[in-house]
Parts: sequence; C-alpha cells; structure tokens
Amino acid sequence: MTVRFKNEKLAEWQEAKGWSNARCAKFVGIAGPQTWALYKTGAIIPPVRIINKIAVNMGISAFDLIAPSLAPGSDSKIIKFRHTALDMWREEHNCSQQACAQLVGISAAAWSYYASGIRTPESLDIFDLISTKLGLDVADLFEK
Repeated sequence: MTVRFKNEKLAEWQEAKGWSNARCAKFVGIAGPQTWALYKTGAIIPPVRIINKIAVNMGISAFDLIAPSLAPGSDSKIIKFRHTALDMWREEHNCSQQACAQLVGISAAAWSYYASGIRTPESLDIFDLISTKLGLDVADLFEK
C-alpha cells in the first residue's frame, strides 16, 4: 500500500477560506506562496514535519492529509513514526542494523536514528520504502 499526500485538501481549504497563496503560506507557517502553490497542486510533496505543521495550523489531523488515512486508534493528530517496528522486525529476522539498512537501501546511521526514535523518516516515500522492503503494512509504521 502506497501512502500519498492529499494535496487537494489544501486547495479545498484555501478555496473555502478565499485566501491567496501568500496568506495560506503565512497562516500555516511555511516558506512562501510558491511553496504553498507547489504543495496544493501536488507538484511536490511536503516533508512529514511540514505535513504535521500544516495540519496543526489548519486544525485537522495530519492523517486527513494522507491517503489511505491510516488514522491510528488514539487521539493522535500528527504523524509519528513507530520506531519499535524496526527493532521488532530486526529481532524476528536475526539481522544486524547494518544488514537491515542495506536491505532497505538506507544508511546504517539512518536505520539507527529511525530504530531508536531519534528521527522520523522525512518523507512519505521513506515510509513506503521501509514497509515494502521489510514486507510490513505501512500502517504498522505509524504510532498509534
């Protein structure tokens, strides 16, 4: 299952507000109107931290901005990486962190940061990559 950004939600929200690209960008706290325009048209996908920021400022759950929604069963409103899934997979398959990183196609440092919870994958593509390479449901990578 591939996770995608629902850019049309940004366009709908902007239209409902009747705001310019500049006002929307300023309101949600992103770089500028050009960046907002690229996000709302789907020309580029915002990083996960920006998706969270947009959602908080729009007053919605970040899970409303991705498809499939993958909304966890709790009150979580922002996308958080379930880092324990990596260690569980690694232990079940008796793999070193280095071997796991190579299997996924990321650096050993990135695997270590993700598995320890120090960092969250920056893009939805990384969530997809990890789930595909490890044979996990992408929903299992989101904090519940």
